Amino acid sequence: MFNSFGQGRGLTLLTYLSIGWLLINWWPHDNLHRVVRFDFGRLIWIEYGFHVTLIAAAACVAYFFVTTLRVMQARTETTVVRSAAPVPLTP
Repeated sequence: MFNSFGQGRGLTLLTYLSIGWLLINWWPHDNLHRVVRFDFGRLIWIEYGFHVTLIAAAACVAYFFVTTLRVMQARTETTVVRSAAPVPLTP
């Protein structure tokens, strides 16, 4: 899995964990809202803690997909250039 996208192992693993965080973070976030209620001092820490990490995870996923598309485009261009080479005609 780590080598199939043409990215480094670290970026692929970080993206995998980021996607997991994006999918699962609502559960503790909502439950902490229920526990804290209207204590705005603690509520602001919950909001910053969850929303900043969501922004960082989304940025990681976006960076991964942009770099993956660039790698795939470079592979495609290399394949097109190789196949576009003139074929000598033999009589």
